[in-house]
Amino acid sequence: MVEVEREGPVARIFLNRPEKANALNSAMLSALAGALESLDLATLRVVVIAGRGRNFCGGADAGELKALVPANAGAFVEKIHQVCAKIRGLPVPVVAKLHGAVIGAGLEIAAACDLRVAAEGTKFSM
Repeated sequence: MVEVEREGPVARIFLNRPEKANALNSAMLSALAGALESLDLATLRVVVIAGRGRNFCGGADAGELKALVPANAGAFVEKIHQVCAKIRGLPVPVVAKLHGAVIGAGLEIAAACDLRVAAEGTKFSM
């Protein structure tokens, strides 16, 4: 669901659920938070967040959204906010490498990054 590649001072974090347009579910948000927490900051100079497949992120997973009720909706939204806070809290620049769809929660993650670079034709939606 989330892959981390490290090459010298550059860490690349990939949303890897292309069959679902990299839509974010609770497990993926937890994996992304864990990936951000596990970065070795000693030699890190930049983090790049990108998506595998045709899209950066199609937003929150529709199946999980459909199952939300008032009792658990806040916890799901809080997971998105926690990931965004972890991105903003990193002591190095974080770059969102955007392509395809950047929707809803995916747009929130992109906005939390320090820089955003979008391929031609990228579609943004909230």
